[in-house]
Formats: sequence, structure tokens, C-alpha cells
Amino acid sequence: MRKFSRTAAFILIICFICSSVGTGFTEAGPVAASRTCRDIIEEMAVYYGSYGGEADPRIDALLQELESLDPAQAARWTRIMNLWRSVQAELAVTPDILPDGLPETDELCLVVLGFQLNPDGSMREELVERLRVALACAEKYPNAWIVCTGGGTATEDPMATEAGRMAEWLIDNGIAPERVIIENQSLTTAQNAIYTFDILEKQYPQVSQLAIISSDYHIATGTLLFGAEAILRAEDEEHEHIRITANAAWQAPSGTLSTMFQAGALIELSGDVQTAFDIYYETYDIHELPALDTNPEPRALERIREAGVLRVGTAGDYKPMSFLDPETGTYWGFDTELAEDLAAALGVRIEYVPTSWPTLMEDTLAGKFDLAICGITVTDARKEQALMSDGYLRNGKTVLCRAEDADRYTSLEAINRPEVRVMENPGGLNEKFARENLPDATLVIHDVNQEIPGLVASGEADVMITEVMEAGYYVGQDSRLAAPTIYEPFTNGQLGVLMPNGSEDLLAYVNGFLEEERANGRLNELAEKYIYRYIVPEEEQLPAA
Repeated sequence: MRKFSRTAAFILIICFICSSVGTGFTEAGPVAASRTCRDIIEEMAVYYGSYGGEADPRIDALLQELESLDPAQAARWTRIMNLWRSVQAELAVTPDILPDGLPETDELCLVVLGFQLNPDGSMREELVERLRVALACAEKYPNAWIVCTGGGTATEDPMATEAGRMAEWLIDNGIAPERVIIENQSLTTAQNAIYTFDILEKQYPQVSQLAIISSDYHIATGTLLFGAEAILRAEDEEHEHIRITANAAWQAPSGTLSTMFQAGALIELSGDVQTAFDIYYETYDIHELPALDTNPEPRALERIREAGVLRVGTAGDYKPMSFLDPETGTYWGFDTELAEDLAAALGVRIEYVPTSWPTLMEDTLAGKFDLAICGITVTDARKEQALMSDGYLRNGKTVLCRAEDADRYTSLEAINRPEVRVMENPGGLNEKFARENLPDATLVIHDVNQEIPGLVASGEADVMITEVMEAGYYVGQDSRLAAPTIYEPFTNGQLGVLMPNGSEDLLAYVNGFLEEERANGRLNELAEKYIYRYIVPEEEQLPAA
């Protein structure tokens, strides 16, 4: 359940690490006589939330220490940490509708996670979209229970609760009232899990499987926390009465929840509410823990602040994300404003450093700039070579062609023909995608990316494979062009920020910054300015979150 109104008393903003985490690495460090299970659990969660897999040796040592104090707790938290790793690496998010094969009985319960209400108590559009998914799932599984979970988050209407409004909507849309379970006390996702389990265990003992329903960026966190709560309530794995077996998600236009947020929520499940809220409210000090040796000497954030400048790499050829206007010599676009926001948050000026798609990774690893942000897709290959932030904007490969050919080029099969001229700029993922998926088409390489749409429009090429944002922009600018697969792209991914290795402190800061930009509505504001108005009909545009 997301709490992102800046005026609500229970704002939950993701903690981001802004400064040095020190140097020196020990597997577990000295164990103070007064250490408790809670201390060890806090360290495990914070280390994994901050460093991910890099912290595995420290976490293994901490689990051994926990076993020496409480073997049963150690067994539970070993399973929770394995679940966390699995959710991060393997969890498949199911769009729009639950998969087939779930129980057709009342053993199944759908859990719909709430979302911040408007001040007057009405539901925000994101919550309504989650409910549309829930309704479709409830109709597919007519014997399943439906838990609506979320407390009072309307600043002007203390009687309104997320769960209450959700239940009313479902019942008004045809769901039998007796199927709906209301949990209206929770104000955090951890509390969603705790209070939902309290109700199910006492009143609905037949429930054995849960399906989590939320926005796509929230599914992993919901799955983790409900799974962790099930583990904490069971004596051992064999006695876990309730399991999380499926999910269905509304596909939000942007948004992520960081592993540090998940760390705080797991700490809250463990009973340490104060530490959890220190993380939520950005007052937690990781420096009090022995630090992992990430060995950035000097630290990236320290270097940027001392220099007073953030060096931002950009190809400058990608409308509407980051484009260098040759007439004015200035950059503009979604990513340009986002980078300027980041520089402002750091309290430094911005300096753009030109790069190109063929040399982007080489320039990043050489440290020619502090980070690159110019419409860069998050990929495993890039993450293996350098650091990449959490995703901040959904993207996907689509077709840009002449409007008169829109009905012709609606699939890869239709494009993958020798007579079809596919034009791409060199070195980027568009060229890579074309080479891998269109081997029979005639591939034409053109050095200047922003010239390609005009060349397609004038008939010098037939198709450009590009991202949804770029295709939508050029269709909006040139009536000769069309993007026939823009609502069903060939791939689905996220854009991220690329950084050189050794910048882990900057990576943590950027991830926290992106989460705050999403939480305060800035990402949606930029999307409306640069993307929605070209791609999405006005009546279908989403409001800022």
C-alpha cells in the first residue's frame, strides 16, 4: 500500500543513502554482548537493502550468529532472506488478470492492496485501476474471498478508509458483499500483511492460498511481505498454512519500490517499528553499522559535491528524452529535466558531457561522466558491466513507419522481409534488436538518430524500430508517420540511469531520488509534459500520482 501524499501524516518515502558508508570489510564484525536477535535482523535487512547480493557473505555470517541465539528465528529468517532474493531475481508479475490453475474454491483469497486516498476521501485513479484488475480476477474465480486492505488516509475525512472505499466499489460493480473482507486499520504494507493474516487465521481458516493484487511496481514488495509474514507465523516450513501463489497487476506508467523500502518493511514485520519508520522517513543512519567495503575512493557523492558539478552523459539525439537543440545549443527533454532535478537535489550545477550509443558503455566505464541519463534501457548486459539504477519509466520497442503503411507493419513477421528497409542508428539497442529479430530485412545504418524519422516519412526507409516514447513523439510531430504497435510493443522494459562501477553511494542516492520523484508526482508530471500528450489520447491520460 503506497502512502505518497506529501501532506499526509503517514508519508512513507523511500530511504536513500546520501553519503559515505565508510571503508573496511569484516565478515560479521565483533559481536557485542548485548546484541539481540532484533539487532541482527536489522543488520541483515539494511545490508541487503543497501547492497543486494554484495552483502551475501555478511548476511550468511549474521544468520550463523542468529542461530547461536535463537535457532528457530534463524531458520525463519533464512527462509525470508531466500524469499527476498527470489522475489528480486525471479518473480514474474502477471498483468491484468490472475493466471489459470488456481483453486476454484474458497481456499483462494485475493488480497487487494490499498493506495492513498484523496484528502476528501475519494479514491485516486491508481486505486480504481487496481480495483478493475481485482474485479476481473474475482469474476474469474467466483468462489474466492477478496480482502480489501488499507486504513484511513484521507486528511479531510477521518471516517474514510481505503478498504471501505474499495469494498464499496467492488460491491457496486457486482461482487457479492459476503465475499468481501475489510481490513481497515493498516497504514503500511507491513501492516497490510499483519492485519490481513490476523483476520484470515481467526475467521477464515479454510484459506490456504493468497493472490496479491496491486500496481506492478508494488507486487514484489507485497509478495515479499505477505510471504514473510506467513513464514514468521509458522513453526517451520511444513506448517505454513497460507502461501502466496499468484499475483495480478495494474501496469502503472512508472514507479519502483527500492530494496531499502523493503528492508524497512521487513524490519517492521519483525516488530521493530521505530527503526522501520526511521527508514521510511529518511532518518536512519547506516553509518552506525559496520560498513561493507565497496572501495570507492574517493566516494562518488563526495567528489561531486566537492567539485560542485554533476557531469551527465547524454547522446543528445533522443526526442523526447534528451535532445541537443542545434540552434540554441541547449538540451531539453524528460531526462534533461530529471537530471536537472537531481543536480538541484545534490546542490550542484549540471554539466552535460556528449557521448554516443556506440561508445556509451566505454565512456561510462572510463569515468568520462558521473552518470548517463538519455533514454537508457535497463538490461542484464549493462548491469553486468556497470551500475544501473532502478527503472523509472516504462518503455518498449515499437514500429515507426509511414502512416500509409500502418496496416502493413503490425508484426515482426511483416517487417522481416528483404524488401523492407529498416533504418537504425549505430551502436544502440535499436540496432541490436533489429539484427536479432529482423535478420531477413534490409538493415540500413544511419549515423544521425534524429534524422531517421524524417527519412522514413520521405520514403528513404520503410521502418524504424525505436522506443514507445520516441515513436509517439515523432508521430505527434509529423502526420506522415504512424506507430501501429505503440500500445502493444515488442518488448517491455524500464529506463534507468547508468553509472560507472565504484559509484555505489551515488547509485543508492539516485534510487532514492527516483523514488521521491515518483512519490511526489514529478515523474508523472514529466510524462504528461513530454510523453502522454503525444502517445495517449487526452481522455485516457493518467493523473499525476
